[in-house]
Amino acid sequence: MNRVAVYVDGFNLFYALRAAGAKWLDLGALCDDICGNIGAVKQIKYFTAHVDGDGDKGRPMRQQAYIRAISTDKRVSVCLGSFMRKRIDRPVERLLVANSNLFLPEATSRIPPGLHKVVQPSGSEKYLSVHNHAYPKEIKPLNPVYARVFTREEKGSDVNLAVTMLNDAWRNEYDTALVLSNDSDLREPVRMVCDELRKSVVIGYVPQDPKRASVSDRLKDVASGVFHVKWSILRRNQLPDVVTTSTGSVITKPIGW
Repeated sequence: MNRVAVYVDGFNLFYALRAAGAKWLDLGALCDDICGNIGAVKQIKYFTAHVDGDGDKGRPMRQQAYIRAISTDKRVSVCLGSFMRKRIDRPVERLLVANSNLFLPEATSRIPPGLHKVVQPSGSEKYLSVHNHAYPKEIKPLNPVYARVFTREEKGSDVNLAVTMLNDAWRNEYDTALVLSNDSDLREPVRMVCDELRKSVVIGYVPQDPKRASVSDRLKDVASGVFHVKWSILRRNQLPDVVTTSTGSVITKPIGW
């Protein structure tokens, strides 16, 4: 029997599941479903990172509930990366809020389309364009304006997935790797597993928009095969609303999932 190991890019998959309305995915059942003609699924490695509660205090709880639920399948192991939070200055191209209400601490104002002068803390002046959706022509700023924003960058999952897939191949732990990701950065490890270690690597692409489903050409060129995981397959492989662990504890599907 052909041995299959599955490597899941958790965040890549999550956004597709959210779009499909299928976030409470039974990962083990999905892998068995789509690997029926490939072989027997022996291990499933899920790569993700702990999210924070900024803007949504319930988000970490929902993630932990899901991780616990999929881990009731003994084939599933969770490999954690991390999030790096940082501040960065980014140029602002335009604001799509022309003629919309802008709620300020002391007043509510309406912003008309056009160029609006912005006075910097240093006293220098720059201009920011405000675009009106009703007009196709875009008003460009005279000078770039920068906004300081907080951003989160997920670190480690793609590297962890690549290294683990290679290491498992060297240790002869599978015959075929199924990679649920469309990250073109995985091109070289996929090529190495196929060309140098003589294993098969199949790319399973889960689209965020079923009408625009396309596998990265960089992956397609080196993989043994590619296929699209349809939304209908995701929706038919959902966990029950209440999952019971081997110790008898209960995991309930979060509201909204």
